[in-house]
Amino acid sequence: MSSIPSVPSDPVAAREFLQARVSMYTGVELAIWGVALVSDRIITTISFGSPFAGHNAWYDYAHYAAIGALAVGYGVTKGVRCSVPLLRAMEVSVMLLQAVLSSILFGQLSLATRPEMLALFGATLFLLLRAALVPGTTFFGFVVGVLSVLPANVLTYLLYSTQAPIPNGTNLTTGMLYVGEWSAMTIVATTSIHRVIYGLQERVQELGQYTLLHKIGEGGMGVVYRARHALLRRPTAVKVLPAERTVSIYSVW
Repeated sequence: MSSIPSVPSDPVAAREFLQARVSMYTGVELAIWGVALVSDRIITTISFGSPFAGHNAWYDYAHYAAIGALAVGYGVTKGVRCSVPLLRAMEVSVMLLQAVLSSILFGQLSLATRPEMLALFGATLFLLLRAALVPGTTFFGFVVGVLSVLPANVLTYLLYSTQAPIPNGTNLTTGMLYVGEWSAMTIVATTSIHRVIYGLQERVQELGQYTLLHKIGEGGMGVVYRARHALLRRPTAVKVLPAERTVSIYSVW
């Protein structure tokens, strides 16, 4: 029997683990937005001679708002003990806010740059990081994925229904189809990553007729969990052996 994944089953340890991961997630996202801002200023200076040339106010406001929100979220998760509902609300809000602000930011660019695809690329990047870093159920990850790609789809409709299309370029119909297609692929990819990384624990919490509740102790021979038998309905202890102490049936001739 293989060992339990890294997400703790004890409620107290699980909350601490979730807070550490949400803090890591917001910190990485903050670094990404910060690098993007500095890089944008350097490129703009080289191209136009000024770090603020070529941008309208909404472009800059979206960038500053994302950095400000992420900085607050990172500071709170690093310095304040948060409940699980608050942590969930924070990480989902951060994800959705980034998706909206990315659409606002890239929506200021010309149609020639395909701003709708850039906005979807941003949402995909943020969702990939969330799927890898923040534990949760597969269904919840799917719902967050659907909500996160919606701003890029709305942006596509607004851009191509209100602006004159580029000659021989993308129109409203093809734009919506392309973004819809890539949105679906984004949801499938990020939900799959979430399921592979964190879905294993959902399955392993039930071992045969035993439901694992929380870890009691750990040693060189394995990890002992407090468990409940499905039929007897009484507490018991289950030892889970580490992977290196188990033998696969495929390795026996």
